[in-house]
Amino acid sequence: MYSDDDLQKGYKDFMLYRKPKPYLLVYDNDEETWRTSLFRIEYMAEKDGKEPDATQISQSMDSVRTYRILRFFKTIQGFHEGYLDLTGRHRSRLAEIVPKWSSYLQGFSELLVCAHRSVNPVPGHTYEEESYTFDDPDMAEKFMSKWKIPSELVDFGILICQTRITLETIARNTGGPRIQKLCLVDLPFEILDVIFYQCRLSDARLLSATSKQLRKIGERHVLSNRTILLKRLRFLSEDMEIADLPPHNCIISSVFAARDEALALCQFLLNRRDLLDRLKTLFVGDQCSGNSLDPPFIRDYPFSDLDGGHFYSPFYKALENVISSSVNLTELTLLRITMALDIISSLCNLPNLDLLVLRVCTVSREAQRALSAAAAGAFACSARCLQIVVDDPAQHSYYAMIFCPNVTHFSVYALGESLLLPPPEIIWDKCQFLPTLKYFCLGRISLFDLPMFVEWIRRSLHGISPKITHFKVQTEYSISDTQIEFFLEALGTAPLEVLSIQGALHADLSLFDWIANHFPNLRGLTLVRRESALSRDTKWPLPTWVYARCLSAFPKLEYFRWNNFDKRTEQYTTYSLRYFEDPSLANDQHEISEAHTNERFFIRDDNTPILFGAFCPNLRTLVLSYSAYRISRPVEGNTIRADEVRDRYLGEYEFDVFFEGHWPHRK
Repeated sequence: MYSDDDLQKGYKDFMLYRKPKPYLLVYDNDEETWRTSLFRIEYMAEKDGKEPDATQISQSMDSVRTYRILRFFKTIQGFHEGYLDLTGRHRSRLAEIVPKWSSYLQGFSELLVCAHRSVNPVPGHTYEEESYTFDDPDMAEKFMSKWKIPSELVDFGILICQTRITLETIARNTGGPRIQKLCLVDLPFEILDVIFYQCRLSDARLLSATSKQLRKIGERHVLSNRTILLKRLRFLSEDMEIADLPPHNCIISSVFAARDEALALCQFLLNRRDLLDRLKTLFVGDQCSGNSLDPPFIRDYPFSDLDGGHFYSPFYKALENVISSSVNLTELTLLRITMALDIISSLCNLPNLDLLVLRVCTVSREAQRALSAAAAGAFACSARCLQIVVDDPAQHSYYAMIFCPNVTHFSVYALGESLLLPPPEIIWDKCQFLPTLKYFCLGRISLFDLPMFVEWIRRSLHGISPKITHFKVQTEYSISDTQIEFFLEALGTAPLEVLSIQGALHADLSLFDWIANHFPNLRGLTLVRRESALSRDTKWPLPTWVYARCLSAFPKLEYFRWNNFDKRTEQYTTYSLRYFEDPSLANDQHEISEAHTNERFFIRDDNTPILFGAFCPNLRTLVLSYSAYRISRPVEGNTIRADEVRDRYLGEYEFDVFFEGHWPHRK
């Protein structure tokens, strides 16, 4: 029904060519699960220097074939019912599968004539088991072998059932196969553009190669994204074992090869001015040094000392030329880059730059001195969104605030075990964007330095009307209600619409009242209570209805997220009444299994969204620890409806980003 050719590849080929989500075919997800299991067996056997277990390999391959058989029937049914999978109902696909269906049906009919069904009781159970025997066993074996049907998992009874369902579907839909009339290229340009925008760069390249129309649309996305990397030495240990080289020599050869590759790409772009003019998004990173995923002898290696202390000079010079030549660049991400004055000047000369992301970057001492001594506006980047990620206690990354005076979205976040320190006081007066800032996020702040954070914000906003509408603060350790109020007071009269506090120690009712009094126009509120650094989900001390009543003080609240987690459950099932009617069923394993299948578990949180909706008239989204709900109020009557949403994030990025440190960037 489907070829086994791809199952003969090794696990390395599978890991290289496996399809990412979304899955295209029916049962594609289930098939890949077993394919992954199959190649994991091969990988572990090769790693241990052993032969793969033949039984395990056979079982995994049979499981993959089972889903392919089910897909075969579903595909025939889908063509006649008018719905199928993402591959579509096209004539080319139908032309391929119809001959297979005809050949299968002929062989199945011949085998069905000589098949005999028998039903036998299963010892110790109340149900019976059916089996089939054949007048010509060789015919049955050849049929199962031809169609690669694993008899251990798919017996002839299943084939009869699936074939019957398929034939009934064909008979019920008398119009014949329903060929898909709408194709991808028939969609409006705007939708195709969104599809390309959601694709990874590699997928966008493949999609744009399928037709002239899609290529014309996809060129904007394919040619507007570039990545320049000093690639991580991830295979260095294997290279040393193969080449039998000492670590020092292997590191040097690998890192110079990575630099040459990056320089070649930079030179290619500089020679193609047409490509630079189309460039919108650029990612530049140094993965060689300081990567926490690398072993210590690589992570701590002094790469900057190579080539007479000038190892990075050619790379940074080429980087400066690429940035300064990309006049239409709108988004730039720098990873582990040392920002000298030349690179900063190049950034300031980009007229269309909108988003600047600095991940574990440093500002050179020379640039720090120049920025500190420069007059206001001497260095002015056009970026409206500035995101900074740090992984050490150093504060030099904050110097980027000086040359980004137009920022409306500002986020700074600490990675790993590091805690976020406040900006050095020497640059407080140089930071010009806080009076016009709208989105503000501080992630994993150091509570020891909380007074300094408060003083920085208070001094920057003194004597003006702040415009901050979205504010988020996250602490790794618990912060008391008094400290929260002390922190929020620094915002003054900011017209907050969305507030996120992650790391509250108590979150007493008085804190709800205080927030409601100071920020009555809140549309979104997130409160994460944390009793220790390791605590993520916790049981809040008071009954749920008490906190729901507190939200009545927020007349405009639309979104509320908290981490209240109540493990207590209540079980209700009418199936258990059968035990009272017939006590002997309590010893029947089949009945016990059926009872568990039909049991209904009602978590106490199931009624929570209705409770919150009753107290908070405008609330439409409630997010709990492991569930999320959409709250609606039908026009007729006063009923409140709450529907659980599978997607935990709900697309409500305007209100909060629960695990990320940055407010989302919006163009």
